[in-house]
This record gives sequence, C-alpha cells and structure tokens, in this order.
Amino acid sequence: MPALTIARKSISGAFHNWQLWLIQFIGNPLLFLLFAGWLLIPVANTLYIILNALVAILLIAATATLHGGTLNYFSEKDTNLYAPLKKMFSRALRNLLPILICAAVIYFLWMLMDKFDDLQETIPIYLRSTLSASLRKHISVPALENAFGVIVFTLRWILIPGLLLPFAAAASNDGFRGLAVGGFRRMKNAIGSFSYWLILTLAAIVGVYATETILGSTPNFATSTYDHEMFSLVIRLVISYALALIAWMVTCSALGRSNILWEPGT
Repeated sequence: MPALTIARKSISGAFHNWQLWLIQFIGNPLLFLLFAGWLLIPVANTLYIILNALVAILLIAATATLHGGTLNYFSEKDTNLYAPLKKMFSRALRNLLPILICAAVIYFLWMLMDKFDDLQETIPIYLRSTLSASLRKHISVPALENAFGVIVFTLRWILIPGLLLPFAAAASNDGFRGLAVGGFRRMKNAIGSFSYWLILTLAAIVGVYATETILGSTPNFATSTYDHEMFSLVIRLVISYALALIAWMVTCSALGRSNILWEPGT
C-alpha cells in the first residue's frame, strides 16, 4: 500500500470517533485545572502534604489513563471499529505503572535535550570558527543557529517520540509485556513505516512549531486595548489547543496503523 495512502487513512481515521474527541477535548483542560489547583495546595502541615500527594497521584493517573486509553483505541480501531472506549481506558488504568515507566523515560530524554538549549549559541559560533575563510563568507552564524535548532527540534519532537511512543502504546495495551517483545515489535514496525514518520513530522510542525508561533504572535501593546489583547489571547489559545489536539490524535492514529498495516517500505 503506498505510503501516502496510508498517511491519508491515518489522518482520516483519527476523526472517526467523536466520543473520543470529546473526552480528549474536555479531559485535557480538566487535567490542567487539576494541575493548577495542585500548585495552590499549601504544605503547611501533614494533612496538606498528604492532600498534595493524593492530588499529584490522581493527576498522574488520570493523565496516563486518558492518553493510554487513546493509544489503546487506535491500536485496535482497524481490527475492531467499534472497540468500546470504556474497555480501552480501563485497560490503560490497569497498566498504569508500565505507562508511567515509558513516560519517565521520555521525560528523562527530554531533560537531556534541554542541555542542547544552552549550546544553541556556542556550538554554531564554534563550528563557524572552524570553517575556512571562503566558507565563512557564505555561512553565517544565524544560519548555523537555525540549522542547530532544527536538529534539536527533530530529536526532541520527532525522533524521541517516534521511537518511544510504540513502547508506550504496547505498555498501555499489554502491560509490562509491552516493555519487552511487544514494544520492540511495534518500534520495528514504526521505524519501517515511512507514512508513520511523515505523519509524526507533520504533527510536530503543526502541534509544536505552529502552536508556539501562534501563541507568540502577540498584538501591538502600544496601540491595542485590554479587550483586544484578551480577545487575541483567547483566540490564540483556542486555535493552539485545537492544533495540538489534532496533531496528537493523528499521531495516535498513525501509530496504531503502523502496528496493524505495516508493510516494508511504507
């Protein structure tokens, strides 16, 4: 099956279940509100500390269940179009610990990638200094900084998620077994699927780069009014959230399809 056909089906397949979209659309803001409430809990005494820990556990469990259940749904959607959502989310809840292990690994690697941010300026300057005088005439420091930024962006938002999301999907569906054979099988399938990497790249551009650009496009504060600024903020938040959600759902759909319909070279 041609790669572009698989990519198109992955995108269209992400929009089949409106109930799942409703759960995601409402669930993520609720988790954000729970996180904001958790930050406001004081640690003045033992009871508050216990409450702080309980809310943190609830927040982590709810987040892993929401996204683990979504991964489970897309892993079975093509083999069982009417896969019950309750079953998918309850399975994710049962496999909470393996999901959290995958999430911790992804978070650890992202933390390592943060170190590259400190080298965003120094490495391009050093690399340009090693070039010959004739090359330095054509290669500027900003060009090297942009190239370095693209590499870091690719590692953080495409390569690392692309390699580890198959393990997260396998862990959410199969528990600890998914961290071994099942995860490696899914990763092998994903690596061999051109359409999967194509979707992941598009999702990173839309869900990360585009949303950051939109959120950073503030109005002219010298001439805008308070109402204008608030309206602009709300619109930018809504658009950014919609793009990020679409990118995530399409990624889950592509991941599920790469596991089910994988063919060499696709």
